[in-house]
Amino acid sequence: MCKKTVLILWAVFSAALMSAQTPWKISPELMAALDADPQGMTAVEVMLTSQVDLAALEHSFTKKKATLENRAYTVITALQDMAAATQGPVMAHLAADPGVDHAHIRSYWITNAFILPANREAVLRLADRADILSLALHVRPGVDDARFESYAPFRTPNGREIAHSVIHATDMWAMGYTGVGRKVLIIDSGIDGEHPALKDNYYGAIVGDNLAWYGPGETDYPFDCSDHGTHVSGTVCGLNRTTHDTIGVAFNARWMGSPAIDGGPDGTPIQACLGGPNSLDALQWAINPDNNALTINDMPDVINNSWGSNPQGNAAACNTVSTSAITALETAGIAVVFSAGNRGTEGASSIGSPAISNVSVVNAFCVGAINAANPSFPRASFSSQGPTICGGTGSLLIKPEVVAPGENVRSSIPGGGYALFSGTSMATPQVSGALLLLKEAFPSLTGTQLKEALYYSATDLGTAGEDNQYGNGLIHVKNAYNYLVNQGFTPVTVPQDRDASVVSVASMTSFRCDTAASPTVTVQNLGNAPMTSARITYSYSDGTTGDFTWTGNLAPNATTQITLPEQTFDIGYHTFELNITEVNGQADYFSLDNSATGSFTILGVDNITTNLVNACTGASALVFANSDKPESVIKWYTANTGGTLVGEGNPLVSPAITANTIYWASATTRGHLGKETYQTGSGLFLQSTAPYLEFEVNYPIVLRSVTVFAAVAGVRSFQLRSEQGSVLNAKFDTLDPGQSVVVLDFPINPGQKYQLGLGSNASGALYHNTTDVSYPYTFNDLVTITGAYQDNLPSNKYFFFYDWVVDIASACPRTAAFVTTSAGNVDANFAASNLLIDLSFNPTVNFTDQSTNATSWLWDFGDGTTSTLKNPSHTYYYPGIYQVSLLATGPDFCSDATSKTLEATGTYLFNVGIGDELGALGKILVYPNPSKGVFQAEFELARMASAEVEVTDVLGKRVLYLPAADYYRETLPLDLSQAAKGVYYLRIKLEDRTLVRKLVKE
Repeated sequence: MCKKTVLILWAVFSAALMSAQTPWKISPELMAALDADPQGMTAVEVMLTSQVDLAALEHSFTKKKATLENRAYTVITALQDMAAATQGPVMAHLAADPGVDHAHIRSYWITNAFILPANREAVLRLADRADILSLALHVRPGVDDARFESYAPFRTPNGREIAHSVIHATDMWAMGYTGVGRKVLIIDSGIDGEHPALKDNYYGAIVGDNLAWYGPGETDYPFDCSDHGTHVSGTVCGLNRTTHDTIGVAFNARWMGSPAIDGGPDGTPIQACLGGPNSLDALQWAINPDNNALTINDMPDVINNSWGSNPQGNAAACNTVSTSAITALETAGIAVVFSAGNRGTEGASSIGSPAISNVSVVNAFCVGAINAANPSFPRASFSSQGPTICGGTGSLLIKPEVVAPGENVRSSIPGGGYALFSGTSMATPQVSGALLLLKEAFPSLTGTQLKEALYYSATDLGTAGEDNQYGNGLIHVKNAYNYLVNQGFTPVTVPQDRDASVVSVASMTSFRCDTAASPTVTVQNLGNAPMTSARITYSYSDGTTGDFTWTGNLAPNATTQITLPEQTFDIGYHTFELNITEVNGQADYFSLDNSATGSFTILGVDNITTNLVNACTGASALVFANSDKPESVIKWYTANTGGTLVGEGNPLVSPAITANTIYWASATTRGHLGKETYQTGSGLFLQSTAPYLEFEVNYPIVLRSVTVFAAVAGVRSFQLRSEQGSVLNAKFDTLDPGQSVVVLDFPINPGQKYQLGLGSNASGALYHNTTDVSYPYTFNDLVTITGAYQDNLPSNKYFFFYDWVVDIASACPRTAAFVTTSAGNVDANFAASNLLIDLSFNPTVNFTDQSTNATSWLWDFGDGTTSTLKNPSHTYYYPGIYQVSLLATGPDFCSDATSKTLEATGTYLFNVGIGDELGALGKILVYPNPSKGVFQAEFELARMASAEVEVTDVLGKRVLYLPAADYYRETLPLDLSQAAKGVYYLRIKLEDRTLVRKLVKE
């Protein structure tokens, strides 16, 4: 038998053996999908064998009565450590497998798992690995099919819903518990953040959107792509504070949101919802929104999940990545609640997934629906029924856990209106609101303890005892409160006469055209006596602290705005925190709602001056703008706001004008960040789309360009992506071998965890650094490259994209430049000896005036230098594109302007290490050159003279600047010790001349 035949037979035998041994790891639903389309990319959930023993952690926490802080820290760090220790080999396997869509691999630590697209053979290969526990079909969950009944009227002031009395939330209100200081996360189709019943309860109003809203990377404020999430949210905590129209069970609680459900019933797509995070992304974010395992104030108390998928009798749905994540959240202390589903007419075992999960009797707390308008509270016909298909005995087998009102529920819908909806989606937020009331009363208890209280105290309905239609019965939140008291837990005391609450951070411009800021907060008096004073302590991220006492007369339930004293700040991004510590001269009773955080960006004032120009009628004007920010790029507009962009750069050669005209100048700051060059440290070329740099933006920017180093010529695809990996913008560029500047021009709004990476059609390797890497890289804290990732895992490398150039638009008003017109006859024109300059051969250009009727001339050479000669010569020192402008003025004192574009390439060959002879003025020596860091510029002048000094790299980026000062016989140190090795250019502007020297940093 030939060798080739043996190899073929062995391959066939191995495939058959793998197929026979491994499918038991693969769920039947996934196997059916793979068999139906073997070559297609199927969404797969990959569970790793190594998992944190959450049951053991729970036992340990219970035994030692662990605090909520200890629970959260232990759970988060254990999960993250497990993923970091075990995911590497699997990721390496995935990266090498041709049957995997590498660009869309998502790794998770809340459960040690991946979600990825793969074909049949790739899944079989994964199943053959010992470190893989199971593989299941990843099904997009859908919001429960909430039935629209009718639009609903606005209630009269102080109105409330019948459900509030049915579940006895009103009894809790009478005791003072309204959800103050508690938070719910609504994972749904989104939330209308401007709805009057919801706006004032948005958690982001006091802490910022990044800790309250987990959406697509380009959308940092709540929205609803359907109407489902807004309705659900109103039932949890909705309250119109103007009319006191109450639709929420815990109307003083705060809501957080994530538009992570992009499907309708059974996952059918809602097109407007596509593109956000998935439900597992949202669950992982919920356990640690601020990325600090030591804090719990950022975590929600309750997570409302009015969504699920149809398990279709498949037991694999009992142990999905979502059910594992739910257990982690519960172990950390968060209460997780799920709707039962709306397939009740299908009969028994119609509960959705993950609500079918029964790790414990209250783990995925499953809620069915009843009709609250009927005194007998019958089960809604649509409400899904148990038992669970996940097995077990006794209470573990029975579903749902409890029921709540879910028919004809009035709540908010997008646009400010209200509607009656029916569904278990409407019952679930009743339970979430009840849990928030209990959490306010018993803040140190876990979500599991609170759910057990609702479960064991519910009012029995239907068949006596627990059953598969009503579970343990209708929730009774006052009974649950008494149950906990009887268990020996002491509720917090609800304040009566004094209680100040921070409603929102208001009336503050986020982006400041000045150097000062004074945050304003909206405060409500929740006490039953007038508030006459409030002491507020505050701190800023720059270390500034202080306190301020407000005085006035604020009636109960009324609100007022309080502005803190104005402070001066450095240019950049700043955060602040404030806290109300005293009311009416005494400590505030209830501190859970007394604090707020916020941020603002100081950009500084743009001091722009412009010239007054008199142009000949029908001619062009040459308009200058001088900014006190040397890095500014001037943009010219036709109006002081809006208008048309007519030019960029300084000066502006205007279109021909026939009447007096005003142009408006705005200074755009151009900044640099990132690792400056690939030439420091070691590295290698890599052809892969898996690595990317992650960055955050605190002010609207345009990412103008990046520098890359290519091994070979070819087309590359550069992608700006959201945190979830969705492509927000892309640019194709054909690169030559070696260093290239890639112009991107990506506009980017404020947001976190943006990705800059390569598209899958990249052709040829790019260089990256493996050493001399130090994150973060930032420009004024406005844009920060926070780290690198490879295969979605943190990396200590620096990938591909060097010397980011960003444009930051001014927050200041534009400056007017006035152009008058008068009769005259001047026609500006000139010739240049060379429009394409080779700096290494002939860097000097001779300009010849060809104007008609000109009597004076003003030249701008495009590199910051000017001349008034008729026929000047000018030497260029740096490669680049230069706009040369000429303003020609005639005997009638009106002018005309024209311009030409020059391109300089190559490298200017400077003499090094010698002095510049300045004639009678003396000389300047520069030494040592080369240097390992500090150069000396020795002035030997015959008299005092003013000099301005700057050092730039070969691309013109400034690395050292010393403003104009007087020199005589001094030695000026030029410290480049922090700069990378390479070539730099020293420019000394001494009175009417400019001296340039090439410096070499060893």
